[in-house]
Amino acid sequence: MLITSLLCCMRRLLIQFDRFTFYTLDMEAFKAANPGCVLGDFIRWHSPKDWVEDKGEMSARMADAGNYWQELWSVGHLQNT
Repeated sequence: MLITSLLCCMRRLLIQFDRFTFYTLDMEAFKAANPGCVLGDFIRWHSPKDWVEDKGEMSARMADAGNYWQELWSVGHLQNT
C-alpha cells in the first residue's frame, strides 16, 4: 500500500514536471520569436479560448493573480523588455 502511494505521488510529480517543461519551452520559444511580447500575446496564440477577442484581454481564469501560466511567464529565462 505504501509503495502504491509513493508511485502515485511520483507519477503526479512527473506529470507536473512534464507540463512545466512543455509550457516553459513553448513560452521561451515564443518570446525568442516575438521580442517585446507579453503574456497576453502568448495566451492569444497558445490558448485562444482564454483570449476575449472583443475586450482584447485574457480570460478571467488567466488574469487571476497566481495563475500557473503567469508564474511560468515571469520565471522564464528570456526577459522581454
